Amino acid sequence: MPRSKEHKARSCEAILAAAYRLFTTRGFERVTIDAVMADAGLTRGAFYNHFASKADLYREAFQYGADQQALGRAVVEGAPEAGELEEIVRHYLSPAHADSESGGCPLSFLNADAAVDRWEIRQLYSGAFEKVSAVLGEAMPQGAPARENAGAVMALMIGAVTVSRALTDPQRKRMLLQSCEQLALQLVAAPAAAES
Repeated sequence: MPRSKEHKARSCEAILAAAYRLFTTRGFERVTIDAVMADAGLTRGAFYNHFASKADLYREAFQYGADQQALGRAVVEGAPEAGELEEIVRHYLSPAHADSESGGCPLSFLNADAAVDRWEIRQLYSGAFEKVSAVLGEAMPQGAPARENAGAVMALMIGAVTVSRALTDPQRKRMLLQSCEQLALQLVAAPAAAES
């Protein structure tokens, strides 16, 4: 008997969630299809009902991870309002996001994969970075200090989360995230807010 569309959708989501969890903790090269399917509670044969290859799965898992994040949703929905933008920055640079085991932004959690010699992964990462930076720039008020350099603000946020995940001293990690949050908020604020 054929599987229902709902069952297929649930299976696909289970695979994507498992893949994103594993890719963010191990990286592309060290994750196997067998490991993903075992983590999802499915057989390897079911993999090919949803994905053509591991690279195809990675692309879909990257998007799945982005869709779970406020910043990723903003890319789809359009530039957030000023208050929403500040909340997104605060969340992005929060210890909860930085300490997440696998639920974080793919730009921070999968950035080691962007440095590997796999053109399709670098292209995926680069495209996502450019889209998010563009949305961030659109959301900044006219005249904000970093509006035309939104990529630099995004790089600050990604770098802060990446470095904080590598630090062993919890107090140092918290201080780094707080100082980067303050700087990022100053950069995305309206000129009047930045001067007051």
